[in-house]
Amino acid sequence: MPNISPILDVAIGLVFVFSLLSLIATWLQEYIAALFKLRSKHLANIIQNLLDPSMEKLAGVKELEKKWEEGIGDKVIPKLKSNAVKAFYEHPIIRGLSAPKRLPSYIHPRDFGTALFDLLTKAGTEDSSARNELEALKAGIGKLGNETTEGALLALLKPIEAIETKTEKRIAAARHSIELWFDATADRATGWYKRSASRLAILIGIVLAVAFNADSIGLAQALWGDTALRDSLVAASTVYVEQGEDGKASDAREQLDELGLPIGWSLQTDDDDPKTPVDPRDFPSSAGGWVLKSLGLLLTGFAVSQGSPFWFDFLNRFTNMRGTGKKPESD
Repeated sequence: MPNISPILDVAIGLVFVFSLLSLIATWLQEYIAALFKLRSKHLANIIQNLLDPSMEKLAGVKELEKKWEEGIGDKVIPKLKSNAVKAFYEHPIIRGLSAPKRLPSYIHPRDFGTALFDLLTKAGTEDSSARNELEALKAGIGKLGNETTEGALLALLKPIEAIETKTEKRIAAARHSIELWFDATADRATGWYKRSASRLAILIGIVLAVAFNADSIGLAQALWGDTALRDSLVAASTVYVEQGEDGKASDAREQLDELGLPIGWSLQTDDDDPKTPVDPRDFPSSAGGWVLKSLGLLLTGFAVSQGSPFWFDFLNRFTNMRGTGKKPESD
């Protein structure tokens, strides 16, 4: 039976490198998301889609951001009909969810429901015929100025009025329905954000692979031919697993430097001599070499995009298979 230990060691070494690069990629992705305010813009698009779906999303968010950056201060909240999205974001509850001049990146369904319910009922009280909060709510919905949103909210109230007879219970159920309406929409929209984030993760992974010249194929070949390098990576990965997955990007970068891996660019071209040891850090000298190098870099890029928790789990399993991982906890 062939000895699978070298194969397993090569796999551990590659997965360890993927895990470290993934930590750096995660930090970069978070930095980019914060720099370009991706989460707050995504949330603003959700709010806009709910309250004013007729407005062009990008234009609406840019306008909202500009007003937010100017500082809202104690300005009068605009009427719902003039701009429901701005009115919502300028509500004191929503305004207090983020730092000054920054749109909030997360809104709890309860906060959404409370703010919108308050805006609608206040708008409805302008109609003197409203005798209670429920009637004020329905009157306020009619002042939104958008048939799609008005229809959606009125549709939420119909089953409540059919089931509940007491006004207090109807009001409580209406609040809850508005919260669920936002929560369900946000859940669906999270899928859109995740797909966008996945594309960004792949791009970051490929950029990192190229920047570090972390060529999966070249690394595998180097590990296969260097027992000492394999052993050092297995030992380092064991310590890494025992410490847990709460690593930092700066630590990962430092560890990559300390491992003595054949990564990075030598700024030299390989001589394509079969008698000379292959150095993955060299630029390929042939078309075939570039194809292999590009494939290795793409493999690393896609691997890194899977995220550090994904590779940490694999690393934990592989080190346990080898018998050097963490021992199971006793009952």
